[in-house]
Amino acid sequence: MAIFDLFNEFTVESDDRDESDDYSGEDMDSDNRVSLEKLMSMREKISRDIKEEKAEFLEQLYELIGDWNGRLPNLRDIFLKKKLNGSL
Repeated sequence: MAIFDLFNEFTVESDDRDESDDYSGEDMDSDNRVSLEKLMSMREKISRDIKEEKAEFLEQLYELIGDWNGRLPNLRDIFLKKKLNGSL
């Protein structure tokens, strides 16, 4: 399995929503609509931050592996699935 595939396996971001997750404007007052917009913005920021951190981590990992001499260690032995889920 390629290294990139290993880390994609542990992606925490998901946008699998069904139609019931969407709210119509007539179901809420203006204060709640503003709050919902803020909440959606926060979700997008978290997704963006996670992508940026993941990209930075992978860049560092690729550089380290590119400079590695000899046989590479098994990354699954080093990065436990639990740790990957928490950090990525």
